[in-house]
This record gives sequence, structure tokens and C-alpha cells, in this order.
Amino acid sequence: MKLFLKRTGIIPDMCLNGNDALKMCKEKKYDLILLDHMMPDPDGIETLKLIRSDEASLNKETPAIVLTANAIAGSRQIYMDAGFSDYLTKPINSGLLEETVRNHLPKEKIISQDSTYKEDALASDAADAAAEGYGAHENEIRARMTAIEGLDYDMAISNAGDSEELLSVIVDEIANEYTDRISRMKGFIKDKDYKGYEIEAHALKGLMATIGVMGLSERARKHEKAAEERNAAFIEEDAESFLAEYEELCRRIG
Repeated sequence: MKLFLKRTGIIPDMCLNGNDALKMCKEKKYDLILLDHMMPDPDGIETLKLIRSDEASLNKETPAIVLTANAIAGSRQIYMDAGFSDYLTKPINSGLLEETVRNHLPKEKIISQDSTYKEDALASDAADAAAEGYGAHENEIRARMTAIEGLDYDMAISNAGDSEELLSVIVDEIANEYTDRISRMKGFIKDKDYKGYEIEAHALKGLMATIGVMGLSERARKHEKAAEERNAAFIEEDAESFLAEYEELCRRIG
């Protein structure tokens, strides 16, 4: 989300869980709030409920958008009933994100930006990535990704707003973080922390869908479901090869 929004000039305040979001909403008045339904401690729906009911909150009436992988019939009404102003389904399309955010920001906060601004922001992303030792420049991203069987490049570039520069940064971010994610997921399995494992599998499902790797995204969905159902047998039997497939993908795109 941060990378997608950078093209708009928006610099979001970030947090890792619902409790932190609640604290931030006591300290600062926001124009718009984005909440992931599957965020931890507590989830997005409960977090919004707490923000709305907290007398110390400065954001009791701030519009909120939920990010969700739940695209079944009736989902929109569920979120509207929970107090959200809108919802976006994963994988998030950067163009639709920009449009939705624009629709819910105060009109006086919106200024027309020309294409030069967006290209400057994307160039800044690419420079940041290069400075941190990430992978090849954007003109190599198509070759890297189309060489991977099962990766839908057209889906990936569409989700990145048809920008190879932005897609390159997203891919490099994903490749840069996989060792930490695998370590966390293995730790959750060892500790039988199924909720933690469920959240990581959910995040991985969305990331893989964003870059068009739908086979691995579907496999992550199965692990998310197994963790939700406390199906330890499936997780323990499949996790090693599942995480190995994820690692191999990240090595190839990185």
C-alpha cells in the first residue's frame, strides 16, 4: 500500500496491529484510514469498532476502507454494516486504490498532479530500491518474470498500474523479505501458534496474487484455511515443500 500510494503524494502512517492503530487514532486526526481485515490484535473490523466507540479517539467519524481477500457475494454489505465507507479486494490494483482513496478524501486535500509527479515518485522508489541493494532495473523485470512458469505477468503489471518501474520495486521488496517470513512461519509451526501462522499465510496469499503467482497464492490459501481450522496435520505435512516453493520463487525473481 505504501508503494502504491507514493505515486499520489500520500505518505501514510503505518502500524502493525489494531492496538497500535487505536493508539494512533487518539494522537492524530486522519483524513482516511485503511485497515486490513486480517490484521492482528485485533482484526480490522474489531479495530474500527474500537476506534468508533473510544471517547478519546480523534477519528470516530473518519472514513475507513477495508482491504480484504473476501470477495464472496454479500461481502460489501457486511463491511458497510461494520462501519466502513468502502472496501478493496486483494490483490489490490494500484489504479483502483488511487481512485477509491480519491473518492473518500476531503475534496480540499486533492490537488491535480501531472504525469511528471508520478514518474518522479516512481523514479524515487527505484532509486531507494537500488540504494538498498535490490535487484535489476525495471527494464529487466519482464524478462525475469516471464521466465517463471506459472507467473501471470499481465496480471502483475496490471496490479502495478502498468508501471514496470513500480512492479520492479514491489518484486524486489518481496524477494528481500522472504527469509524473515519463512523464519517466522517455521517458528509459528514449532510453537503451534496457529493464529500467527494464519496471518502470515494470508499475507503471502495476497503478495503472490499481486505478482500473478496464482498457484502459490492458492497453496497459501490452503495453509491459511488449515491454520484457521487448527489442522496441524496438513500444515506439518505440506509446510516444508510449500515454503521451499516460496523460497525458490523469491530467489528467481530477486
